[in-house]
Amino acid sequence: MAAVNYTAKRSIITGHVLDTAYDLDLILEQADRSVRTKKNQIRSLGGNTETILQSMDVSWSLTIGSLTGATLNGVREFLDSVQGGEIFTLDVMGSVGAPDNPLSVIADGDYMETRVNNSNLFTISFNVRVV
Repeated sequence: MAAVNYTAKRSIITGHVLDTAYDLDLILEQADRSVRTKKNQIRSLGGNTETILQSMDVSWSLTIGSLTGATLNGVREFLDSVQGGEIFTLDVMGSVGAPDNPLSVIADGDYMETRVNNSNLFTISFNVRVV
């Protein structure tokens, strides 16, 4: 389970208003955390190592499944609304390694919609980066 809070910017669904904040609960099929670092390691002839950490990015890869109809349109609104680098909050509840508080994140790359076995059900995968 995950909860997001975003501001509607694009692909506005019926009943929603442009530039208004909304909460959306998502049932996650998968939530994986990853860390990417930029660092410089220097090792002396004596074997001592000094590491200079330049940056660390924490990301989450998320997959939402069994989407159809109005639920699918709501998720499309959310994802389309954050594609311009808009910051939103994400609470990855119950996932291993997830913090107790919601994270401020941005969409990291495009999202992908996949039809499940030629049905009207869809799975959507997307990545976020903690800011």
